[in-house]
Amino acid sequence: MTFHFLAAALSLGLAGSMFVAQDADSASALAQARQLINQGKPQAAIEKLTTFAEPRRPEVTHLLGVAYYHADDYPRAIQQLLHLLALALER
Repeated sequence: MTFHFLAAALSLGLAGSMFVAQDADSASALAQARQLINQGKPQAAIEKLTTFAEPRRPEVTHLLGVAYYHADDYPRAIQQLLHLLALALER
């Protein structure tokens, strides 16, 4: 069941289509985190994202969920993606 929830949340791309980074620095940091995940370095991405100035931004929450998923930390991935879902439902 956990896998199905994560797969659905990730495949929906909630953050990718609903939220946009607010400035160039943020966009660059988020792109770097995404690149780290794509390179198979989710722990480095998690470290980068957890030091983000605005950790509750939807884009950060989404990438944290993805990074935790790729780091096989499913409870934290679920926590982040549930928060993202709550943000999406508020909008």
